[in-house]
Amino acid sequence: MATAPDRAGSLWHSIRCPGLSSNPTSLMQLVDLLRKETAVFAHKGSQPAGLLWVVFLGGTGTGKSTCFNALCGETVSSTGVERPKTGGPIVYLHHRWVDDLEKRFPFPLQRLAPQGSGAAANPVAGFADQVLMVTHNRDSLAHLALVDTPDLDSVAVRNRQMAEDLYLFADAVVFVGSQEKYADQVPHQFLQRIRRDRKLCFLLLNKAEPQLSRAEILATLKDIDAPDASDRLFLLPATSLDPARYLRQNPEFLAFMADFQDLLNPGAVQRLAEAERHRFRRAIADKLGQALTVLQEEAQAAEHWMTLLDGLVEKANTQLLERQQGQVDEESRRHLQGEVRKIFAKYDLLAKPRRLIGQILLGPLRFLGIIPEQRTDSYQVALQRLHQKIDLQPIQTAIEAFNRQVLENLSPADEAAPLFAAMRKRGVQLDPAEIKQTVWNEQDQLAKWLEQTFEKMAAGIPKTTQWGIYTTSIVWGVLLLALEVMVGGGIGLAQAVLDTAVAPFLTKGAVELFAGSELQKLVRTLAERYRQSLTAVIDEQGQRYARLLQQLSTSPEVLAALRAKRDELLA
Repeated sequence: MATAPDRAGSLWHSIRCPGLSSNPTSLMQLVDLLRKETAVFAHKGSQPAGLLWVVFLGGTGTGKSTCFNALCGETVSSTGVERPKTGGPIVYLHHRWVDDLEKRFPFPLQRLAPQGSGAAANPVAGFADQVLMVTHNRDSLAHLALVDTPDLDSVAVRNRQMAEDLYLFADAVVFVGSQEKYADQVPHQFLQRIRRDRKLCFLLLNKAEPQLSRAEILATLKDIDAPDASDRLFLLPATSLDPARYLRQNPEFLAFMADFQDLLNPGAVQRLAEAERHRFRRAIADKLGQALTVLQEEAQAAEHWMTLLDGLVEKANTQLLERQQGQVDEESRRHLQGEVRKIFAKYDLLAKPRRLIGQILLGPLRFLGIIPEQRTDSYQVALQRLHQKIDLQPIQTAIEAFNRQVLENLSPADEAAPLFAAMRKRGVQLDPAEIKQTVWNEQDQLAKWLEQTFEKMAAGIPKTTQWGIYTTSIVWGVLLLALEVMVGGGIGLAQAVLDTAVAPFLTKGAVELFAGSELQKLVRTLAERYRQSLTAVIDEQGQRYARLLQQLSTSPEVLAALRAKRDELLA
């Protein structure tokens, strides 16, 4: 049944269940029932004292509306041979309760004012998905809200749901069966629920043949584990006359009305309402406890799931780095060489004479094509070239293997679990375009870091004296040579000889400061950042799965609120 907005807040709508440890459908059905029960509980608690709810329930064609009309004393609800006649719940209510009932009613509600002497001239069938309120002025029924509901075994799911929703209001139940349907599965299951809820129940067996005995009915009810109805079981005979008028003159129905009026008299309202409220409170707390048990199991299973996911991420990263180690060194060397040369050439006092000598020595070799021409690409061009040279296939293969491992090891066994479908949803797994963009973004960040690092190093060169500039430039030259050798690069034999020719001018302190500390720190940091740039793709894929689980799990804050609500109900 469609319900009005949950004015108590979004607590119930914040409950999630990925389905790692239980049947998520059953849990969410329990949560939906809790949402409705707490709304009904709050609404009834806000009403002024003095009103009892009596709900008529029954299967298709049992004569439920006929019995309802007979008790009301007028034809309120439509009856007839067509099935079903009751299209929506009908509440027969004294006019003095109307304003209180309409305040924060948890289900869609429509009022129908009395016409003429009552509703008799215009019986109604109710409307789908809403509660129809028919008012009256009869003081003998002023303390009761009488409710006719759709059939419990209706083929229309929403009709069955409407009947179950209105049952939540019941302080007492009038359950109507018939000779051909009293042992049917759906009605007897609802009778079992009434017994578990310990509600006051009147059982009317309508259209009973004369040969059908009370003992036979009680034996059947006992066999199907229905409530003990020996004190409030009434057998109503079938008739072809006006059924409601006939029942009001039938001794068995009159006996029912006498018992009904005795147990539900105005003086008993407060006692019965308080007893039902206490029972209702405990029942809600018990359901909350059941839901919390499942949600706690889900939280523990989710924690274990995350541990396994972290392990798969770490394993995939290790395997990728092992396969990529050679490529990492090659690509980092190429990019680093360009950046180092660009920065240090600015401060190299011997750059011009060295280039001149280098051109004299190496010019013929380059002319003959033995040594390629040197490139002086800009930062952006060098970075674009780096992108083009990156081989993405190993990374894509690693992602495919990782996704396969996740689905094989972490997917819920139950295909109905929300996490099962979510893990296979389009857009969860990185596609080739996303992999390429992630790699490029990481390489951009690495290149920016290299540029910023060398700028800071260049800015730290002392400029107090010409000798300091000269000495430091030699240190940078040696550093360039050492760095290129360390990462596997080479600047050519002739150029190396030119650099080593000035080595005697270096001071011990300068070598320790620059060549020792800065170089080692730079290389270590570069290697770590490069590893992170490669594993970032698998990390992102792992985070997508982790976010799925988080979105489908109940937060600790919501769990705490549910515990507080349960404790409040038990207080």
